[in-house]
Amino acid sequence: MLGDGTQQKPYLHVSDLVDAMLHIRSRAPERLAFYNIGPDDEGVSVRYMAEQVVAAASPSATITYGKGNKGWVGDVPRVAYAVGKLAALGWRTGMDSAGAVRRAVAEIVAQERG
Repeated sequence: MLGDGTQQKPYLHVSDLVDAMLHIRSRAPERLAFYNIGPDDEGVSVRYMAEQVVAAASPSATITYGKGNKGWVGDVPRVAYAVGKLAALGWRTGMDSAGAVRRAVAEIVAQERG
């Protein structure tokens, strides 16, 4: 893994993304507007994500971590979205970042195993 896995970012499942876009389209007061779409939590670490993938796809695999809290040049160790404008329209995610990661991993593993 690039970096030590402590990078932390919010994640959104694609079903929540589509739901948010439809919600904005039906409720936004202006025809052209910009909204940050994301969960209102602090996200999960890259380490958590990697551990979920290993547990679901290949439990005997090991993860080798790099050094430092950045994965690549220009990486940001922590990301947060200002989702207050979207929340004011009455929208919330159906799952938090951890749930979005778990669901996506489960869906991808199921698809790959066919």
